[in-house]
Amino acid sequence: MTSSDSRVFNLSVPGTAAIYLAGRDDVTIPLVDDDDVAFSLLRCGGDLQETFPLLVPVKPGERATFEW
Repeated sequence: MTSSDSRVFNLSVPGTAAIYLAGRDDVTIPLVDDDDVAFSLLRCGGDLQETFPLLVPVKPGERATFEW
């Protein structure tokens, strides 16, 4: 892909996105007040419900650059 073929887009990632669940479809995120011992991620506590991260499709050979 040359620079003239590049795609640029902005997206916002919510602070509730559990990035360690990226690409997973075999996990259900339990509700905040559920003490599900099968949920292997350490929860931060509080009342924020975790969410799955955004899906950004990237084709083989493409390059993704992230800035913040």
